[in-house]
Amino acid sequence: MMGIYLIRNTITRRVYVGSAKHIRKRWYVHHCELSKGTSKCRKLQKSWDKYGSAAHSFEIIEVVQDQHTLIEREQFWIDSLNACRTGLNIRVRAESQLGAKRSAASRKRMSIAARNRDPSTFHRGPNGRPAWNRGKKTPPETRAKISAIQLGKKRKPHSEETKKKMSIAAKLRGVPQSVIEKAHAASRGRVQGEEERAKRSSIHKIRCNTPEFRARMSALTKARWMRGDFIQTTGRIQCK
Repeated sequence: MMGIYLIRNTITRRVYVGSAKHIRKRWYVHHCELSKGTSKCRKLQKSWDKYGSAAHSFEIIEVVQDQHTLIEREQFWIDSLNACRTGLNIRVRAESQLGAKRSAASRKRMSIAARNRDPSTFHRGPNGRPAWNRGKKTPPETRAKISAIQLGKKRKPHSEETKKKMSIAAKLRGVPQSVIEKAHAASRGRVQGEEERAKRSSIHKIRCNTPEFRARMSALTKARWMRGDFIQTTGRIQCK
């Protein structure tokens, strides 16, 4: 839901007015930042720290259909409720980066600044994990719960186009030797159950009876014969 919201201190009756394309998501962000003490709105953070979260209510005061009028309606409510002078807003004028286009020079400066910034200050570290979660190991019981939830979950099958992209990416990436050795070690000495053998046998029979499979095997056999991979001994053809 897109529109205008306010955060009201139920004790002092002072309000903070804001706008968002996704109001509920913005309220979640506000709540997290205020609880951590990292909100950029100093007035709102001081009010939260002094009176607590229970003294602040979240309200939607107007639903906006056109995003291009969002800032205009926010400004209307800031002026109507006098949210800057007697309320919790800091800026007199409503501002937003919605739809803002930056020049090539600005984007280049921002890129250089981001590359030179200390990685430890990023929301996510170099390995893609959150900075506060880096180095932590998931307990075995938590991993077991995640595994139980994911087990048997039905997922939407990949499209043929997605499968091709995944295949190309895997071939370009290659399989590390350590992964190959680990897979070999895991399968070495493994005995297949009766059900698994029967299933693989039925799949193999169906696959071998297709015209495409027989044509491919015939072409491979002819190619090996032309290369001289076969020898004839006492009426029988054997591989070299």
